[in-house]
Amino acid sequence: MTLTFFAQAGKQPASIDEAVLYFEKKWNTKQKESFKTLPEKKAVEEHDLSTGIFIRSRWLSNKKDTLLLSQFKKLGIDEPHNMSAIIIRSLHRKLNNTPIELEEQVIYFKEYWKPFKACEEKAFQAAGENYKKFSIGDSITIFMDVDSKFGTRNAILHECLETEWSFDYKNDLLIKGIITSKRAEPEKKNCFFKVKISYLSSDNTTILFKKAKVTDEMEFGLRYLLVKGRN
Repeated sequence: MTLTFFAQAGKQPASIDEAVLYFEKKWNTKQKESFKTLPEKKAVEEHDLSTGIFIRSRWLSNKKDTLLLSQFKKLGIDEPHNMSAIIIRSLHRKLNNTPIELEEQVIYFKEYWKPFKACEEKAFQAAGENYKKFSIGDSITIFMDVDSKFGTRNAILHECLETEWSFDYKNDLLIKGIITSKRAEPEKKNCFFKVKISYLSSDNTTILFKKAKVTDEMEFGLRYLLVKGRN
């Protein structure tokens, strides 16, 4: 295999093997020696913000039809940081004459993301149920945790895997209002309500870093959002 596929401007590596080969041929001896002598975990971590950014921005960002991306998709890897980590780890192993074990790398990332994906699916299903339950014109109550660690009060959402929390009536934000519009975006796995606010339990709290007051209309994504209708 040669580097002829990089000879033309804009040409992309067509596979993980070609991506690894690029750095083998492009890096000088000193760069390769410095990289290969690092422990594998440290090598991947230290190169995430250099080699990793190069890989993600040049070969993976907005390149949904490339052969390299297609290979990762077929393997079941769809997170760009995981893709670049696999390329960097494979390069490190090849330079050290150890088995690349691509299948094992893929299994590791699949297992890592399993609980996240299960949580995301559960959150999306809950959002869909609330979307069906409420109609335009309905009253809605929204409960949001308040984070004050940066010196200001900001209402936040707890995303996967930290979706479980208990509402504190003394500290957290209670929002009441009327639903004025609703929309679903299945491709983003979320649904949205636009709410005209009629009550805020605190007037010095931003909502997801946005200022809000009574009579404002604000759109809320239902994924991770704790809501209740009129009793």
